[in-house]
Order: sequence, then C-alpha cells, then structure tokens
Amino acid sequence: MSLSKFDETIEHLKTRWQHTDKNFLSQLFPLLADGRPISLTHLTEITHKDIAAVEQELVKGYTGRDTKGNVIELFGVMQSPSLHRIQIGQVCLFSCCALVAHMVPLLLDRTATIESVDPISHHLVRLQVSPSGVQLVEPQQAVGTLVVTTQEQVLKDVRSAFCMHVCYFPDKETAEEFIAADLRRYLVGIQMFHEAACKLTSALWG
Repeated sequence: MSLSKFDETIEHLKTRWQHTDKNFLSQLFPLLADGRPISLTHLTEITHKDIAAVEQELVKGYTGRDTKGNVIELFGVMQSPSLHRIQIGQVCLFSCCALVAHMVPLLLDRTATIESVDPISHHLVRLQVSPSGVQLVEPQQAVGTLVVTTQEQVLKDVRSAFCMHVCYFPDKETAEEFIAADLRRYLVGIQMFHEAACKLTSALWG
C-alpha cells in the first residue's frame, strides 16, 4: 500500500497549523527536550518578542501549559505522561499520538527510544528511531495504523480525529482487530509508518 491516502490527511493537518509562526514554535522542541517547563520569560529572552507577542504565538500554536503558565506541550509532544513514551538521552517526553512520537527524532535531530502499549492486547512495542531511520523494532513483526480524516474533524478535535487512531501494534492480527472497529483506519508497516512521519514533519515544519 502506498501513502497516497495519507497525503490528504497531511493537508488537513497543515490547515490546522497554517496560521502559526513555525520559526517561533520550532524553537520550543529542543527546550521541551531539556525536560523542564518553559517559562514565558525565557521565551521572551530567546525570541526577542514581548510577553503579549509570545502569548499570541503560544495560543495560535495550541501549546499546553502548566498551572504556572509554563509551556509543557507543543504539537502533541509533552512533558506530562501520555500513551507513547519517548526517551531522549536522560529525558523522557511523551505523546498522545504514535506518529508524533515517531517525528520527535526528526524534529530534534536526535535518536530516541519509543515505547508504546497497544490499545488492544496491551503489549509493549519498542522502537529505536534516529533522524535517518528506524534502527530497532521489538517485536520485529510490529506494525502501525494510520487513519483517513476530514478537514472539519481535524479542525474540531485533532486528537479524536487523528491521534487516537494512530498506534503501534505488536503484529498485524492485533492491528486488524483495531481497524475492524473503525474502517477509516488502515494498516502500514513500520517502514511506511516512518515515511509518513518524515512526510508530515517536512510538510508542517520544513
């Protein structure tokens, strides 16, 4: 199967983030990978924007904040525990979306170990992903799922429209059980899953 049907989903996701300042937001990924919440004061210092301008960009970028207003999430990459665990050096990040987790090594240009428990059998899938490709997959027969979306769904709630459908599975049979519950979902091999991550990273973040 080719990734042609994923191209339309990419366009829907691009629309969601089309009014954001990518140059500003892309600076947040390595800061998140430091493992500490990002203060607005720090952002004003490194971006040379005032507080109001920083706040505006954070709102447009759908960032997540802690109770003190510090940034702890961007584009589904977060410092608080979620479904997919991303180990980068000594720091652990998380994501609610398997494809976003797979994009983190590309966004940071660093190798990461991704651990994910599939939603059907609750078995662990572990991958080591570098900027140049997938280095390790356990179990070796692991696969991924993607989903067909509409622009309206993505704009309304990207997590329910996209993220919750995009997962790793230990084998094809388990993935097919997941797909049977919603026929918008479809199965891809890990290499094609990686190619989808590369395409989405390039389309959204350049």
